[in-house]
Amino acid sequence: MTESDQQKFYQLLGERIKIARKKAGLKQDAFAACVGLSRVSIVNIEKGRQHPQIHLLWDIANTLKIEVTDLLPVFGSSEKVSAVLEQIIDSQLKQSNALKQVKVDKKTEKIIKGFIKELSS
Repeated sequence: MTESDQQKFYQLLGERIKIARKKAGLKQDAFAACVGLSRVSIVNIEKGRQHPQIHLLWDIANTLKIEVTDLLPVFGSSEKVSAVLEQIIDSQLKQSNALKQVKVDKKTEKIIKGFIKELSS
């Protein structure tokens, strides 16, 4: 794994932890207390700057009532597919707006992108 791949892995891991934490309805400080870390550590993990040890991933998953594997990014093709889909959607939305075929506001655009991301996950 290259250094760039490793950095991307930890960024994706952090994003998944953040999403799971928010779904669980926990704020960073409360979540940090549950897993025995500082809020700053949680911020750094969610941003991919701090690399959690494997036993900490187990604590995080248990706190969030999910499986550890739910936190691990599918690194490779599906992440690339998701990024490509997002580029295609952006391009199509810009093109349709430019041609005035369809008027899409920012809220609708966000909903469309979210839906596509869910489909590609």
